[in-house]
Formats: sequence, C-alpha cells, structure tokens
Amino acid sequence: VDRFRLAIPRQFEVTDVRCPSLVRWALENVPGEPRAVLVVTLREPTTETVVLNLSAVNNRAPGEGWSFPRVEPLDVVAQVSVVGLLAEDRLDVNSISSRELVAINQQVLRDALPESVFRAEPGSPRLRPVAAYYAPQAAYELSARFTKPPARIDVTSQLVLTLDNRHHRFRGGFTLVPEIEKLFAVEIAVPAGWHVHFPALRAALTE
Repeated sequence: VDRFRLAIPRQFEVTDVRCPSLVRWALENVPGEPRAVLVVTLREPTTETVVLNLSAVNNRAPGEGWSFPRVEPLDVVAQVSVVGLLAEDRLDVNSISSRELVAINQQVLRDALPESVFRAEPGSPRLRPVAAYYAPQAAYELSARFTKPPARIDVTSQLVLTLDNRHHRFRGGFTLVPEIEKLFAVEIAVPAGWHVHFPALRAALTE
C-alpha cells in the first residue's frame, strides 16, 4: 500500500502527522458524516511495518456525557489498540465506564509516552495517568465524568498577642498553601478597632 485512511472525530483539529516515508497528508470532510477522514500518502508502496504518529486538538472542555474519541483505521482487516486517559491534576475523574476493553497496568502508558508529556512547564498543570486499556477490536467504548473541585487554601497561622498598660499588639504570620487553583488574592478579617500596619502585612504576604 502507499496510503492510509483514518477516521477522525470531526470536533478535533489535526495539528501534526509524522511518518518516515510521508509525502503528504490531507483531511477530507464528508458532508453529513460525524467524522472526517485523514488520508496519509507515502513516498512509495510498501509491505513493511509503518509507524505513523498524529496529534489532534479539541479546544472544548469535557462535559457531561463525555466519551473517548475513537480514531479508527479504515480499509483494514482488523485492529488492536492500547487506549489511555491522562488528566490534569486539577481535575477529578470518576464514573469511568468501559465496554470491550481490558484494563492494563498504567505503567504501560507511561513507558509509551515521552517523559516530556509528564514534565509540566512552570505554572502549567501536571498530567497524570488515569486509566489504560487493551482493545482487542475496533468496537470499544470508554466514558467518564470530569469535575473540577472547589478551590481551597490550607492556612497555618502563627499569632502572638502582647499586652501592656497602653497597647494590645498582635504579631502574626500566615503560611498559605493553595490547592487546585493558583492564589492571586487573600482576604484577612481583622477585629474592629484594630489598626493594621500595612507595610508589615505586605512583606509577610510577599514572602
């Protein structure tokens, strides 16, 4: 053969296709069809094993009723797949349901992916493996529900109250550890009648 055809969910945009003997690739949209067809053309016909890598992006967040978007090779006698699911560390994944899939060790997924996938840039959310399966045939299904936990801040306080004949004085420090989301602002409740020294407060928050 000198070309391959794969069905791609229409909501995905193919961003990259790589193959050592690749000449060109093109996406064909058939009106009324829920999937587009990716056509990959090789430099010359071959009967050897061909390794084809592709990337596609869907910019919509997963909502209720999410199901795994299958990429299906066309014009083939049979197919087997390893199916993996990774999620950002700020998302909870639950209610995972599968059909015609055999659960396998998630380490298989980690070994198959570049280490750069799990090495997040500064300030970016990290990815973690959630599930991995072996699919012995094309007709498999995988669904899940994604939820975003509410933002929380763990606070450790150190407060010292000094009493004398003229003043009551508090000196305090706060260690703030945000969970899930980044911390951009903090509100601290102060009893009425107390005067806050803002320079000290700014310095403490900066540290």
